[in-house]
Amino acid sequence: MQDQTLYALLLSSGVVAAVVTAVFSSFSARSAGQRVFELEQIKHQDSRETFRYTKLYEALTELRALPPIDYRYGSFDESGEFVESRERFKVIVEAATGRHSDVSGIYGGVQPLIVPALRAEVDDLMAREQSMSDQLARYALRGEPLPADTDVVSLIDLRRDVEQAVVDAVRNQIERLTATNQA
Repeated sequence: MQDQTLYALLLSSGVVAAVVTAVFSSFSARSAGQRVFELEQIKHQDSRETFRYTKLYEALTELRALPPIDYRYGSFDESGEFVESRERFKVIVEAATGRHSDVSGIYGGVQPLIVPALRAEVDDLMAREQSMSDQLARYALRGEPLPADTDVVSLIDLRRDVEQAVVDAVRNQIERLTATNQA
């Protein structure tokens, strides 16, 4: 009988030890699982930031690679009088329109990657540019009157402002990303 009690005590001790081990093992596994989850979140965040940085850097490279435009559409004659060249002006308008289209396309590709605070100025300038472009088109197609501050030269200047704002927004977003990763 005493042997049976001893066996029962040993078996009970083994069962209790197994239960305690299982409980600690469960807590340990849960803790390890939580840590793995946290590491995966960090890894995912880093890959998102890397993607954003890469796309923004590519966009900045594309913007900087756009061919320059000589915006001078006239010259001075022998008497010092400024003479406009209609043909040169047409070439500038075509080049500026193509460049603006390229800038808009590049910006459209990275706009979601830029924080709203940095996009605000660009979006405002683009809306103003679109409005002025529409007014000029209505004038050219239907003969509608133009506001006093609306002409092709003003449109080209506004497009140059849009381009600079896009470059600044992309560059500033890259700086924010790199500053965040260095901290």
